[in-house]
Amino acid sequence: MKKIINGKTYNTDTAKMLFEESIYCNGNYCGSDDLYVTKSGVFFAHETSNGQNLYRRSGIYLIGDKESAMTWLNGREINDEEYKRLNEHGLIVEA
Repeated sequence: MKKIINGKTYNTDTAKMLFEESIYCNGNYCGSDDLYVTKSGVFFAHETSNGQNLYRRSGIYLIGDKESAMTWLNGREINDEEYKRLNEHGLIVEA
């Protein structure tokens, strides 16, 4: 998926996915929230919806800098592979 935001193209095919979370509503899968980083280091979210939750929308949303990406990630559960990718980009540190 591609989207132009402020004259710049954000592309899920060329950016690196750092995090992926399946979203459920009342026990039913309703989409996913994914975090990407572009080659130039800009973060964006790709959200999908399958229509199970009327409040979810599919699309690409600009997150911007590292601090905003850290806020977006706050409270989310990660697996070992995601930990490695997020740590490589300085988004998480050991407590």
